[in-house]
Amino acid sequence: MKLCQTVGRCGSPMAGVNGLLRYVGPVVAGWFVGMLCAQGATRTLAWYQLGENDTHPAADRLGMAFTTDGSTNRLHLSRSGYPTNRADTAALSDGSTLSMEFNNVAGQYSRAVLTTTTTNVGIEAWVKADIANDADLGIVAINGGGDNGYGILQYNKKWTALFGGTWLGELVTVVPGEWIHLAVVIDSAGHGTFYTNGTVAGTSGTRVPLKPLTAFQIGGMASNVQFFDGLIDQVRVFTFEGTFDPADLMAYPAEAAPHAEVTTLAWYRLGEDDPGAAADTLGQDPTRRGWPKAPLDLARYGNPTNRADTPPPPEFNDDSILSMQFDGVDDCYARAAVLTTVRTNIGIVACAKANVASQTGIIALNGSGMNGYALLQHNNAWKMMYGGVADSMQSAGTVVPGEWVHLALLIDSAGHATVYKNFVPTLRYTNNVPITPTTSFLIGGQYTSTCFAGLIDQVWVFTYTGDFDPVLDLEYPTIPPPRRTTIMIR
Repeated sequence: MKLCQTVGRCGSPMAGVNGLLRYVGPVVAGWFVGMLCAQGATRTLAWYQLGENDTHPAADRLGMAFTTDGSTNRLHLSRSGYPTNRADTAALSDGSTLSMEFNNVAGQYSRAVLTTTTTNVGIEAWVKADIANDADLGIVAINGGGDNGYGILQYNKKWTALFGGTWLGELVTVVPGEWIHLAVVIDSAGHGTFYTNGTVAGTSGTRVPLKPLTAFQIGGMASNVQFFDGLIDQVRVFTFEGTFDPADLMAYPAEAAPHAEVTTLAWYRLGEDDPGAAADTLGQDPTRRGWPKAPLDLARYGNPTNRADTPPPPEFNDDSILSMQFDGVDDCYARAAVLTTVRTNIGIVACAKANVASQTGIIALNGSGMNGYALLQHNNAWKMMYGGVADSMQSAGTVVPGEWVHLALLIDSAGHATVYKNFVPTLRYTNNVPITPTTSFLIGGQYTSTCFAGLIDQVWVFTYTGDFDPVLDLEYPTIPPPRRTTIMIR
């Protein structure tokens, strides 16, 4: 892609350049201007926008449990600690609207190493330090460990690169509150070069043998040390051919990884869409299907009750304010027909919080025990029910009473089923069981049997086409405007 197209997403090229002048001055800005119309020759392995491509991003909100790789490789990172999205971004950073703030106490995103490649590879990022002198060191981004990988970091008062256990010098003075573009690049001979704002700031004179091991990390090390204190944005890992040209930095992908095409069949928010619903009051009869509107409301049985106890944001809900409490005896919501007879490319999602460690209780079921599919608690484990097959009743995770979990059951195009607990696959069943759901759709129990004791929220049933990714695609529908709302289009 041509990077001058990237500038266009930020506004006019001159507006972007004028903004950049305020950050880095005319000399470095000149480098960027020359760079922006260069033809990128890098291949992106992973691209972490740290906000924009995540589910429900918002400034001043805790980062998602997984931050999304915007490349087609989908090498997502999992969160630990409390990194937080901020609206503070660098000029010309691909039209970024959010960055991620880390602190030097706790907070990072990580996964297994992205690549074991040791030549023709690089890492780049926009960085803004909060402190002038990090008494230890602060990891910006690193692929591998300190002795076997390569990365970008703050060391005392300087920006530098780590290269197979070797420092490329204490190279560039850190200026707190100032955005800077950093990159470490390893050429075909295995020599490392550190760039700041596109200018060479240090090199390794000899080849350092290294093979990245352990992990890829942003903001700190997996051993809960060496945390960075400041903002990080637009982290990209890339490979290249031939001689590296710094004009190829910031060659962000033209488009993010494609999402699956998801069609919502029913979304029961269990309170928010019901007229008159309020905390600690009897659930409405019926409970409304949230979106899209259709006659798929559920009738109330027993006395399910609205509660203000909801799954914690950001990753578990769409700013829910009510959940539904079921008593484990005879509370449920039901309709005397299935939502769909679809057998493949179908998903059921729900948030649940059990009252007891061991019970058999349905969270959501489409069909019946012998021919449908369901999420449920069985004994002390979260499980799926899949066509009445006993082997499908394997554990998808141990139940912890009083703890909210996000559960998703997906049945793919081959009829294989996977359960995701908090977006992580914990159970997969690969026997294709012929099932045609019949009888009913139920939340909370089967009238007076297999009733769940606890809270349920945000039950979502959908079909999909394409390659489904739980991090990218387990996103609740957009809440529609209230009924009788007039929308003026100018």
